[in-house]
Amino acid sequence: MTPRLVEPEWLDELPADDPAAIRSRRDLRRVNAWMQHSCIIARLLEASFRERSPRLIVEVGAGDGSLMLALARRLAPRWKQVKVLLVDRCHVVSHETVAEFDTPELHKFIDDMFESMYAAKGVGLAAPQIGVSRKIAVIDTSNGQNPDEEFKARQRVRIL
Repeated sequence: MTPRLVEPEWLDELPADDPAAIRSRRDLRRVNAWMQHSCIIARLLEASFRERSPRLIVEVGAGDGSLMLALARRLAPRWKQVKVLLVDRCHVVSHETVAEFDTPELHKFIDDMFESMYAAKGVGLAAPQIGVSRKIAVIDTSNGQNPDEEFKARQRVRIL
C-alpha cells in the first residue's frame, strides 16, 4: 500500500486576505451549497453513527469553516454533545462561523465556572481543573474590588 501524502493546495499558498484567495473561498462555498455537500455528509455520518453520535468531528482543510457550520446546523437537533475541530493551514475561519459556535450553553458554562471559582474563594479557574477538557479559563482581576465589572473569560480557539 502506498503511503498517503498530503500536499498543500494552491489556496494554502496565498495569504488569507489575497483577493484571489477570497474569491476562491467564495467559490468553494457556492460549490458546497449547490452540490448540497452538507446534506450528503450529514447522511453519511448518520448512517455511520446509528447507535450514538460521535464525540468529535474533525474537518481537515476547513478553510473558513462554512461547510462545517452548515453541517453542524443540520445535525445539532439530534447530536447535542459533539465537539468540532476545524483544521487548516491558514487562519480564515469567518466571524459568522465563530459566532455560531459561541452558544448560550458556552456562556452558561462560563457563568457556572465563575460561581464555582467564587464558592472556592479563588481568583481563577480553568475548565480542566473541574474535569472539562476545554480551553476555557475564568479570572477575577479585580482583587475583590469590583468583580462584576472585571470578569474575564476566554476560550482560546486554535486553528492548526
